[in-house]
Amino acid sequence: MKQLKCCVVGECNEVQVIIDAQDAYGEDGISEIESESYDAEKIVLGSLEYLYIYYMKSLRSIWEGSVQKNSLFLLKSLTLRTCPQLTTIFTQGLLANLFNLEDIKVEDCPSIKSIVSCEISAEHRSSYFLPNLKKITLHYMPGLISISNGLQIAPKLEWLSFYNCPNLKNPLIDEISSQDLKKIKGERSWWEALEWSSSCPSYLEEIFVPIDIQDC
Repeated sequence: MKQLKCCVVGECNEVQVIIDAQDAYGEDGISEIESESYDAEKIVLGSLEYLYIYYMKSLRSIWEGSVQKNSLFLLKSLTLRTCPQLTTIFTQGLLANLFNLEDIKVEDCPSIKSIVSCEISAEHRSSYFLPNLKKITLHYMPGLISISNGLQIAPKLEWLSFYNCPNLKNPLIDEISSQDLKKIKGERSWWEALEWSSSCPSYLEEIFVPIDIQDC
């Protein structure tokens, strides 16, 4: 699967993890999938650009275990739709690899509390992750309480879209400090009920657009 660029996984009700590092590399860290040489760097899905996962009733995580450098490094677009048991999207290992991710869409995944679920050490909290991410879409996410768990992400973000995220009450501006942000979409009632630390910054009011249900 070295040259695989697009992967669609759907309606596989028994699958719990897309990639399990222990299965891929074995207990000693030597890949059982690619074993050309002992010392060769083992990369999983190093050419993948588009990953679309939908209707996975038992899926709990995309990746479990250690992440080899450059695995998923070329991923540009990630879509997750209707995965009711999914709790983990980005681990710290994955975040470090996803340099080229531009678009993430998560819909109807009620168990997700934040797209970043891991605890990041203090020395990494001043770093920016997902440096090329431009678009975040989070729809039908009743469990969502934070965008990135307090972690600074997406310094080039241009687009944010929310719908039916009733528990996202205090969007932390420190999580996304992009100077390129052009549009925030969401329900007008949700926007007006948000709990800001002081008041909503004027520049955010200027780029907020009430969402059209047809967009969801």
